[in-house]
Amino acid sequence: MIVKKPKITPFVMLLTASIAGMAAAINGNIPAISKAFPQIHLSSVELLSTIPSFFLIFATICTGLIAKKIGIKTTMLLGIAIDAFCGVLPAITHNFYIILTARALFGFGTGLFYPLLILMINDLYRGTGRVKLLGLQGGVQGLGGIVLTALSGQLLFLGWQVSFWAYACIFPILVLFYLFVPDISAQENTPSIDLPQSSLNGAVFSSKKFIRNRLIIFTATLFIAANLFMILGIKITAIMKLNGYGADKDGSIAIIFICIGSLAGGASFSLILKHFKTFTLILGLILLSAAMLLIGSAENIYTAAFAAALAGFSTKVILPYFLNELNNYRFDNKILGATIFLTAYNMGLALSPFTSMLIEYLPCVNTLGHIFYVNSLILIFLASVLFLYFIFSRQKKAI
Repeated sequence: MIVKKPKITPFVMLLTASIAGMAAAINGNIPAISKAFPQIHLSSVELLSTIPSFFLIFATICTGLIAKKIGIKTTMLLGIAIDAFCGVLPAITHNFYIILTARALFGFGTGLFYPLLILMINDLYRGTGRVKLLGLQGGVQGLGGIVLTALSGQLLFLGWQVSFWAYACIFPILVLFYLFVPDISAQENTPSIDLPQSSLNGAVFSSKKFIRNRLIIFTATLFIAANLFMILGIKITAIMKLNGYGADKDGSIAIIFICIGSLAGGASFSLILKHFKTFTLILGLILLSAAMLLIGSAENIYTAAFAAALAGFSTKVILPYFLNELNNYRFDNKILGATIFLTAYNMGLALSPFTSMLIEYLPCVNTLGHIFYVNSLILIFLASVLFLYFIFSRQKKAI
């Protein structure tokens, strides 16, 4: 059965994906919010930035169960609606704990719709169209973060609460999604019929043992890549200041370059996959390793900005690769596959501060730059292991 799709559907789906990058838009408001609540400890106020990520992980785990009960599109509409209402709720309340709860629910709402958005792209589109959307949806997350951060920053001049009205832009996305995105609930268990673009031999893999091993390897790889990438995001301002070529404001510029690189990586993903196929993942890891090396050795802001963009580019090659790989396996439940990958990715992001602390305890790490060198070596080692694994798997399939 073919689902009819309005021409505007891909655009609406990309707008929906942009919501996933909006949670951090109010991070710059933390000092102003802290002043408004002097009785609340700063660490508690800073939870407003981090708590959405933890609840996103929790929701991602629950998404499949909820979708089975009420349907895929209904679950996604529920998630988007939660983000819309909880996004603007802090603008109309002065109760800190209600604001904190709203931020937690914002992350929960994102976790409800985002894994299903990946499933929807996989089911509604085929071939090049699917691959382009998988790449672009990752890129527009960065764009969504940039736009909402800029809008929130302008509204901040009118007061920290007014800045939360920036999230009102989610309401029209909710309406557009309801009107122009079809429901795929009846199609959720229909297997893919097109030949996957990144399989080893042009066939869809059906061996349960092979699929299980692939999932374990890919999940671990995605966790490590996301974990090390986030260390770059956390430490880039500090190393720029330490090496004497940047200040706090330059750190914000570097973050913007990460977002720009993410957009470019998402837009280029289909072309990269077409030429590199299975080894797209290897390329992404090598580029992220190079970005780490450049950041660790950078002596000026231009090199740091380029490295930041390269890091953003690489992550939007790596994550869409895994999501696209779901189409190479005959899953009974593709929601579970997307859930596993996205949970690993967000867990990697959330736990990166602890990984950074562990790396600092290594005997070979004496400066901040050494952390980036260690990260670079880990990524190169991981890329080498995966390269050998892919070669071995290809030879085994050929026998």
